[in-house]
Amino acid sequence: MPPSNASPPVHSREINKVIVELNKLGERIFNMMEALRDNEERYQHFYRDTPALLLVIDDKGTVQDASEQMLEVTGWAREHLVGMPFHALISSQNGKHIHRISTALRLGNACNDLVMTLNCQHQEDRQVQVVIPAANGSQARGTMMLLTDITELTRTQQRLLEHELIDPLTQLPNRLSLNQHVQQLIARDAVFGLLLVNIDRFHSINHHLGPMDGDLLLKEVGARLKECAPDWIARTGGDEFVMTCDINDLRPLAHRIQIAFSHPLLKAGEPIHLSLSMAGLQAQADDESPSRLMRLLELTVVDIKHKGGNQYRTCVRDSALEDGEPLFLKERMIREALTMGWFRLYLQPIFRAASADLEAPELLGAEALIRLEHPDLGLVPPDEFIAAEEKTGQIVEIGNWVLEEAAVILCEWRRLGIEERYLSVNASVIQFRDQGILHQLESLLERYPIHPSQLVVEVTENLMLDSKDSLRYQLQAIRRLGVNLSLDDFGTGFSCLSYLHDLPFGILKVDRSFVMNVETSRRDRELARVIVAMGQSLGMQVVVEGVEERGQAEIFQAMGVHAFQGYLFGRPMPQQAFETRFHANADARVSLLKPIRSAPGTGNDPG
Repeated sequence: MPPSNASPPVHSREINKVIVELNKLGERIFNMMEALRDNEERYQHFYRDTPALLLVIDDKGTVQDASEQMLEVTGWAREHLVGMPFHALISSQNGKHIHRISTALRLGNACNDLVMTLNCQHQEDRQVQVVIPAANGSQARGTMMLLTDITELTRTQQRLLEHELIDPLTQLPNRLSLNQHVQQLIARDAVFGLLLVNIDRFHSINHHLGPMDGDLLLKEVGARLKECAPDWIARTGGDEFVMTCDINDLRPLAHRIQIAFSHPLLKAGEPIHLSLSMAGLQAQADDESPSRLMRLLELTVVDIKHKGGNQYRTCVRDSALEDGEPLFLKERMIREALTMGWFRLYLQPIFRAASADLEAPELLGAEALIRLEHPDLGLVPPDEFIAAEEKTGQIVEIGNWVLEEAAVILCEWRRLGIEERYLSVNASVIQFRDQGILHQLESLLERYPIHPSQLVVEVTENLMLDSKDSLRYQLQAIRRLGVNLSLDDFGTGFSCLSYLHDLPFGILKVDRSFVMNVETSRRDRELARVIVAMGQSLGMQVVVEGVEERGQAEIFQAMGVHAFQGYLFGRPMPQQAFETRFHANADARVSLLKPIRSAPGTGNDPG
């Protein structure tokens, strides 16, 4: 007899029910697997077979997948591409974009309309436009990056631009081309001559001949001028031609032109005698703008014409000619430059003064200097727009832009492993109103992973005229952030010693006016010695700017100054040129500023 706790017998009907339910469950699982397989196939088709350049990037910037079109265009194999950091696909010249893309991937933010160069394996590199959509929810499976190949579009735009650089009547370069050509000469520190040629009374001649023969006359004038052997020639508009030449050939070129046009041109069956007004100019090393040079030439030609024309004259440089442009026109240009992205940062290197070899000194850092690259006027010098920025209040917006760009540069240096080099930026008195610069610096340090000590804010002595209590609070707050402070152009302004003692400046920059005559003037040499000794006694690092001669450098080196800045060692240069000269693998022997003293009473020296 079975025990009382034994299980009751199981009937076959109950077993059949269990089997039926298991079959239904298996069928549902099978259908779910089929759906997942279909989804996977659609995923593969979307990401891999789409005729678009697609990458799937994780939040650390690693490539997870790529479309077939991406593989075909770049020449990379999928097994090599997957697992690669995305920045390996980006040309090093686009390094400033990498931090912005990395931040967008990490935070799930959108990143739109970045144009950069894509490195390819088996063909030429491609120009691409990058778009990253904002991520909704988890990014564990990666974020899609869409790249649009704009190589051919860029080439077409370049061909159109080249077409825009030619005068259709004479087939000579036009005014836009002249701006570019002169800017290139200035960038190469070339010394060259400029000659402007204008036809006297051309309006009357053109009215007499008629438009068709007047055009033919201009074409022949261009051809005859070209036969006078200038280095380069352009028709800049109407009856105006501009040539470049060696400075020693300026007067001989004008003389050759006068001889060439002593013979008449035959048009409409009659001889046409032309007289010319010509203005010559020797471009100097510090000429920064084609527009300034052209303005001087054109004003000289106007004066020649008022006195009868038919002569050659050398331009007389007069600072009064630079004045008089209405403020609202400059304000409009600045606003347009901000909107269109015409502002650029140029970097001037700063070197250790105690370097054993002044021919190859150690790089400490650089000063960031703002420049305006106008598409028509070329490089506009700072003194043509900075004063206007101060008067209109635009200096605050531009100052914020400079700080933002400086933070991007420091991030890029850090990515390249350069964490010792510092970058100095100039700040206006206006930026200190309402603690604007303090708030901007706090925001930058929250948003960018930079070392505060790599950033130096330079202010001039004019700042001392502001409220002392407000000034002390802001400067001490900036130092508490870890940002270093420099007093620029010392000796040219207020020069109150109590400010040097009370305020947390760690760097004192000796103005170039105390440097230029230090070799020849005993008085200037003693003044410079006093300034250097005063800065050193207060524990400040003394930087000498405007050093152009080796003798100047040797004198200040003997005084024990900390750093040099000036044309002897390096001119301000575009960021790309600076990075090329002082790239991470170069033997630049970079060194960071030593710790800067704290603000009195702060007890903080992040240095």
